[in-house]
Amino acid sequence: MNIEAKNLTTLFLDSSLSDFFAETDLFFVDFSAMKSHVCATLKSLGYGDDDLMRVLSNFPVVEKGEKERAEILLRRVMEDETDNILDTFHIASKDGKELRWLRISARVVSRDAAKRPEIMIGHVVDVDDLITSQEEIRERLVEIEAMRELFTAINKSLDFEETFQRVVEQLKKIIPFQRASVESLEDDRLVIVAA
Repeated sequence: MNIEAKNLTTLFLDSSLSDFFAETDLFFVDFSAMKSHVCATLKSLGYGDDDLMRVLSNFPVVEKGEKERAEILLRRVMEDETDNILDTFHIASKDGKELRWLRISARVVSRDAAKRPEIMIGHVVDVDDLITSQEEIRERLVEIEAMRELFTAINKSLDFEETFQRVVEQLKKIIPFQRASVESLEDDRLVIVAA
């Protein structure tokens, strides 16, 4: 299907479907006419239609590695090495107060005679909750592994001092601390038996 750039611009910017596209997190950029239509997710982060080209040319990402990855991806699009963008970035809101993980999928639909992008259509998915949950699961798995090793250490050794040392090593993985001791209740008072 070959659709002219002006028809796409009309469809995304000047039709009754414009709001529908934005609400379904579709965005549109007409580089030749310097016009764009932002999606609902980017709008919720404070970006407007006028900001979209700046966002695409300089992703407001947080981490240095992401910034480099975004720059390489955008360079490849601008230099006609690829027409597709598909990646996840930790994007800052326009005011810098909020960070969200966004999955951005975009495609250059047409290029001008000099092979520069003319029209780009894209989609944004907010995956912040998913990535936050994955990080939390990883942390819990580390804690579970430390607890498993803790119980293995307790069951493995009959030597109290060795067991104490292994328990302390595994507990440090779960609960950060500087000192630890084991106390025994003898004649209504606590007596330190290991430290």
